[in-house]
Amino acid sequence: MPDKELNTYGITKEKGVTKEAEDKCWDRNRKIRDKNNSDYDFAISIKPFEEFLGERMQQFEVVDKRKSLKLAKKWDCIIKACHDNVTTVVVKEWQENKKQYKYFMGWCISKKYGIQSHSWIVNDLGQVVDPTLSIPRKVRLKKDGTIVYKVRGVKDNQSPLYEDDFDPKYFGIEIPLRTVFSIADYSSRNIEHWQHRYIYEVFLLHLGMPLSEVCIETGSGEEGMNKFKAYFKKAVEDHV
Repeated sequence: MPDKELNTYGITKEKGVTKEAEDKCWDRNRKIRDKNNSDYDFAISIKPFEEFLGERMQQFEVVDKRKSLKLAKKWDCIIKACHDNVTTVVVKEWQENKKQYKYFMGWCISKKYGIQSHSWIVNDLGQVVDPTLSIPRKVRLKKDGTIVYKVRGVKDNQSPLYEDDFDPKYFGIEIPLRTVFSIADYSSRNIEHWQHRYIYEVFLLHLGMPLSEVCIETGSGEEGMNKFKAYFKKAVEDHV
């Protein structure tokens, strides 16, 4: 990965980083982009689900950066954990002061980073509040090709939301809070490796399936998600 491209993604290098380490970083980023595209392609490849999304999809472009950062700090949000972060914010803000945000799940699209599966919340003014992408961070490429994030001692404006060329567009559907709460409660009690799949689970509930068949154990990580996708596809075929 050339220095120019590293700088484009806000990545700095440790001294002595080899070309092999840079290539490893580039390969990993390419795989992430390919997976993001694959997840989106999977969603729109299932006709009934695509129609369901099309009827409910909303687009947002205005982001309340200050509120995003305030909530990220208040609830100790974590980089690359958007679904966990948003669930935490929605639940905690409701428990603390009955503040009700709208939970959205879908995709964040930007020229800089491409398409990403993402979760965010929307305030009363119809603005995006994105605690995950507001987390200040410095990204550093280590000698072994791994990426580390520095979050302490970083200026508030050093986050993707404040990058001049980020310009995100959010496309997604609202996940009803009662559904968020019911899925979160059921899954936390019954599933060992719980991944947030609200956008898919809402559709299965829409088809009339019970929570016990919607929230299932498939394992963790990408392998677990791939197993769920196979289950989801068959469930749609069986119930439509």
